[in-house]
Amino acid sequence: MSLDTSKIIGFVKNNAEVSIKKVLFKFGSAKHIRIRPGIKTSETFGRIATDVIFQAAGCGWVSQGVAKLDDIELAVKKFELKESICDDDFEDTYYALLGKAGQLADGEEFNLEKDFVESKVNGAVDALERLVWRGDVTLTNPKFNRFDGLIKKLKLNIPDARTGSIDSVADVVGEVYVKIEIDTVVALEDGVEVTISGTTNYNGTFEIHNVCPLASTTTFFIIAPFVATETGTWLEVRDQRIARTGSVLADVKTMMALMPDEFWDLPNKKFYMNPANYRSLREEILDLGGTGNFHVDLTKPGDSFMWPGEDVEIVRISGMSGVNDMIFTYQDNLWFGTDLINDYEKADFFFDKGEDTHKFLMKMKGGTQCAHTHFVVIAE
Repeated sequence: MSLDTSKIIGFVKNNAEVSIKKVLFKFGSAKHIRIRPGIKTSETFGRIATDVIFQAAGCGWVSQGVAKLDDIELAVKKFELKESICDDDFEDTYYALLGKAGQLADGEEFNLEKDFVESKVNGAVDALERLVWRGDVTLTNPKFNRFDGLIKKLKLNIPDARTGSIDSVADVVGEVYVKIEIDTVVALEDGVEVTISGTTNYNGTFEIHNVCPLASTTTFFIIAPFVATETGTWLEVRDQRIARTGSVLADVKTMMALMPDEFWDLPNKKFYMNPANYRSLREEILDLGGTGNFHVDLTKPGDSFMWPGEDVEIVRISGMSGVNDMIFTYQDNLWFGTDLINDYEKADFFFDKGEDTHKFLMKMKGGTQCAHTHFVVIAE
């Protein structure tokens, strides 16, 4: 039997759309984050935040509650997979694949075309999984520099330096909001907690309000009765990045304690970690008694398990292999954007007569974003 790839070429063309969707919607962690299709280059998503402040009933109108509209951008970049297969090499592989048919169990069908396409799709799935989490456009490694992944996006928007000197405190909106001016530009977002110390009138922990999300600023507001203007005092933003210790279990507990109270009302809360940390956590729990003292069943294999007593899922992410970071947030907070609603995405396999070579092509778009960084804690 001579080499005949016409069926493979036809199968790739006929299943191009299905193959692309499998890559973009079925990569390893796709079920644990939010997929947003239909993005050509970038798209702005609107958000609304409301501060509800009840007040005494009476005539007249004094606004105290505030509804704030803002937006966030999700950008995607084009990337592609191009492979060349020398015809002589492909002939050897072709006959080797055909030989599999005689080795299959009775009743098991062999489909050369399907086997070829699945091998390409599975390879692209694994590559995209790594890119979604570890992507960084500044790297020289082409496996990771197509777009910035979730880990980089989160670290860029949750900086280490989160302290500053207060330049002034002023009355705003009828003694309901207090305006804080600080001397250090920091990235802040509505809902983040700040701790103020060393003052006469404003010591304590407060939530930030009316700050442009994902932006750096020197001005924000807290809800507190205005007492007096102060300067020279110190402020510390709630810690969202901690250093890893020798215990995954201890780090998970610390990360949970750092989340604000309103986070716990959100659905689909998840810890994201690499396979090594996932295994270590399971072993630490089993050492405590597993199904007994810790009240969680780890006897069954799987890529996730529920934290006892909380609606929190511990998830093993293969795309995080090679990095020791762990992320705690909720599923709809982490986005992967793509397009799929145009003619750019494609999969093709063809024979180039001029080069006597078979060529495989796959084109797609992708990008990542985090919707609310104040609902993220990172251990690194």
